[in-house]
Amino acid sequence: MRFPSRERAKITRSRGPKQHDRHFQPENWPTLLQFLSATGLRRQEVHDLHVRDILERDGRVLVHVANGKGGRWRDVPVLPGREEDVLSVRGERDPDEVVFARIPRHLDVHSYRREFAQALYLSHAASRDLPSASGRLKPSDYDRTAAQRVTEALGHNRIDVVLRHYIR
Repeated sequence: MRFPSRERAKITRSRGPKQHDRHFQPENWPTLLQFLSATGLRRQEVHDLHVRDILERDGRVLVHVANGKGGRWRDVPVLPGREEDVLSVRGERDPDEVVFARIPRHLDVHSYRREFAQALYLSHAASRDLPSASGRLKPSDYDRTAAQRVTEALGHNRIDVVLRHYIR
């Protein structure tokens, strides 16, 4: 049995409005949405996040993901210029407290993850635009170092995943 070929144009998840989006009111969740677009965390990673996991190290703000996909940990850099969005969530709260007690079921977390990936890529590849969404990519079409930093921040550690699904 042969599977149908996969084409980027046929992938519609997290691209454009969906029916379940009608059940989500973004104006009720500004802090969560700012946090997601500044960090790019997955739904379960945000759910499991504690105040103690928001760190300041060497003049940078990081979010420590203790148990990401595949059980791996990583330190996620906060987007440059968005540090206050993350630090304000920490405030003077108890370090063992969960950062967000509730995450709306109808929130499309992945769209904020993609937004984060694109913004992080552009911050590391300041002289470039996002790679073209169509056609085959050549190594000269993107900044490999910036793509590597994005894939590490997202926890994939595979440039091809970032190029196919996030920054194009």
